Amino acid sequence: MGALPANLQRWTLKRMDDAFQGFFRRVKTRSVKAGFPRFRGNGRWEAFGFAEFSGIQFDGRRLRFAGMPGGLKLHLHRSLPDCPNIRSCVFRRDGRGWRVCLQIAVAKAQKRSVATAVGVDLGLTVFAFCSDNVVIPNPRIAQRAEKELRRRQRALSRCKRGSSRRHKVRAQKVSNLVRHPTPARSISDASWSRFVSMLDYKAEKAGGHLIRVDPRNTSQKCSGCGELVPKLLAVRTHACPSCGLVIDRDHNASLNILRAGIGAGALNMIGWR
Repeated sequence: MGALPANLQRWTLKRMDDAFQGFFRRVKTRSVKAGFPRFRGNGRWEAFGFAEFSGIQFDGRRLRFAGMPGGLKLHLHRSLPDCPNIRSCVFRRDGRGWRVCLQIAVAKAQKRSVATAVGVDLGLTVFAFCSDNVVIPNPRIAQRAEKELRRRQRALSRCKRGSSRRHKVRAQKVSNLVRHPTPARSISDASWSRFVSMLDYKAEKAGGHLIRVDPRNTSQKCSGCGELVPKLLAVRTHACPSCGLVIDRDHNASLNILRAGIGAGALNMIGWR
């Protein structure tokens, strides 16, 4: 322990604290399965970082810190702003090598007054259905690559445990596939959480407004009259017997999300189910 920098150890403790905070938050809300944090052994530890950018220097080309003779040359995939205020950095290893993520403090964008609003319903038949009738198809990347995944799984099973070849083969597999029935795998394939996370910081950077609304009954409730129209997941058309509204199930949900978001004082809304 004494051989490691203190801010490197603090980063690891911060990651552990974040994991337990997330666990207790899920237990409190009871919205999803809590999922107690798992111990991560040496074979599954693919990242480390510095909690503070202290004792580290970056001159635009090389990253220098204690224990790295001569510094580490970085190939930036995009230019940094002038005089960046770097707060921390994380080193992560994947099948192609090591990547360094630099966290930079930027001024918070001033919230803009926006006259238009859009509700977005995330689904499986289509990736997203917007209240303005814009439809984003589901790319189904993992489903298209399922044959290749099976081939790589067989190659992994033939590798000796703990060998370098097993590590390389495992790195080639698509990670983070949910080990549950088909709908859960489709949800993971659609990458809803990644999309919402990216949309969140993009809206923050542009001074926009984003709010997540409760998705319960957004597809069952009629967006025309508010009547509940129960339907199975296989039924893709909303047909209201009260007001006669007939529209796509996901379009109906996006309109309800839009209305719920406006009621919450938001300008851009998103929900998922």
